[in-house]
Amino acid sequence: MILSGMVLEGAANILLITPIVMPVLVQAGFDPVHMGILIVLLINVGGLTPPVGVIMFTTCGILDVKTGAFARAALPYFLAFALFFALLVLVPALSTALPNALM
Repeated sequence: MILSGMVLEGAANILLITPIVMPVLVQAGFDPVHMGILIVLLINVGGLTPPVGVIMFTTCGILDVKTGAFARAALPYFLAFALFFALLVLVPALSTALPNALM
């Protein structure tokens, strides 16, 4: 998902990848809401990741910043995001508690 997020825009990525991956994950016993949240998060990280990140190039163009400077400044956030993602994978109740309470 991160690799495809680097190359494709987020909405196009979701429309192309999710119908292929989601039935397999649901059949394997994963919660669709939890997997949807993880897929969207991974695609967004891919959009921020060099060398082809679409969100990264848009941000660098608007702010007139070089991509190398952006990557160096974003590195602590990538590490924090990796920890957050690991926490979501290890504790699925974090991403499903609110939807379960509302349904």
